[in-house]
Formats: sequence, structure tokens, C-alpha cells
Amino acid sequence: MFNTDTIVVTDPSSVDGEGGNLFVSKPEAFAPGDTPEPGSSDEIEWIVDLGPGRDGIAFFPGAGPHFYALGGAGITFNAGEAEGSTWT
Repeated sequence: MFNTDTIVVTDPSSVDGEGGNLFVSKPEAFAPGDTPEPGSSDEIEWIVDLGPGRDGIAFFPGAGPHFYALGGAGITFNAGEAEGSTWT
């Protein structure tokens, strides 16, 4: 993808306990994005708001070694990259 910098996912489900699920196939393929970034870690940022309720998120990587990191501040699909992998 060369014309996108950010993907925004919003789940508008209600607060009655029902939620939504997000499935992402080959998240490492969402690169390099529209705007070059410092270092060699060009990627597309994701903003995900699954809202209230019971939600799920699943990633299905492609072949090869991958270095993902998941934490309270977000997910990075290039955790093996020393520069350009920041949490916001």
C-alpha cells in the first residue's frame, strides 16, 4: 500500500454486552504507507476503537518470522525494528 498512512477501525456496537471482532490477515503487509518514516520501519498506523462490550481482535500473519509486540498502549507489527517502533 502506497497511498495510506492510517487505518481507522471503529466498532459502533452498543453497551448491551455485545461487541465486535476484528480479524487482520497478514498485518505485516500493511506497508510501506504513503509517508516515509525515520529509519527502515515504514508502516501504516492503525487506530482501533472497539468500544464497549465484549470485543476480540485476531491477527493471522503470513509466512516467515514475525516480531509483534502487544501492550496496554498498542500493538506494533515491527517489534524487531529498533528504530521507528514507538508506542503512543
